[in-house]
Amino acid sequence: MGILGGVDSLRQLRSWLFGRPAEDIQSANRVALYGGIRRETDPLRDQIRADPTAFPYVGPLDLDNYGAETDEMRAAYLKYHRTAPAARAAIEGLVASVADMDVVVLPEDEDDPADQTVAEFVNWTVENSPHGWDGLIRKVLLPAFLLGYSVTETVLRGTDHRKWGGYWGVRHCKSKDTNHLRLKVDAVNRDVVGVVNTVRGMASYPSDKVILFTHADLFENPHGTEELRAAYQRRAVRCETPSSRRSSPRW
Repeated sequence: MGILGGVDSLRQLRSWLFGRPAEDIQSANRVALYGGIRRETDPLRDQIRADPTAFPYVGPLDLDNYGAETDEMRAAYLKYHRTAPAARAAIEGLVASVADMDVVVLPEDEDDPADQTVAEFVNWTVENSPHGWDGLIRKVLLPAFLLGYSVTETVLRGTDHRKWGGYWGVRHCKSKDTNHLRLKVDAVNRDVVGVVNTVRGMASYPSDKVILFTHADLFENPHGTEELRAAYQRRAVRCETPSSRRSSPRW
């Protein structure tokens, strides 16, 4: 029987690769070896993924070394928000608490008339765009709270206003489905230098035409952290036993 001919040989191979005795791996990682829920600290949990995009185009699961997140979990966050009243109320309340605030655009130099004009124009063009400031804030924050980050494409148009004629203002802002996007990340500093749409044949968005917002990032991960991540983990723990499964919520 070859080196991978049995479970014992596989344990010996893992102990040789990771520098740990086979008996320690068997005791410390029993769940990982025999199925079930994997421990988050288990170094042997599955980390290999297949993706149509190649480096430097990365998705939410490529840079997360600690969350052990899956595509199914990210889909569940959207389902929670859509079907669970408690989850929806919590997320919508966070968004509304920010969107209801009054936005003040300040000039870079308060004594410079040109800067004052720029600040006045920015406030005017956003206020006169569809949904105004509160709509823009909602489009930026809601996807980020649900999926960790958001990408909003800004579309500009010329204005014929008597005061702002000749300026290019905001026509509207389109919130993009990040499940179909990949970020182009600098390999050294993890700076985002572009956004790619995988549905449109790797069509790219200029970095100066999108608003990229990251929520609660850890270790400069541009994909951020979801607000419903803890709720998903709690449900998984409650559903472990038959008694808790009966009392656990459906979401």
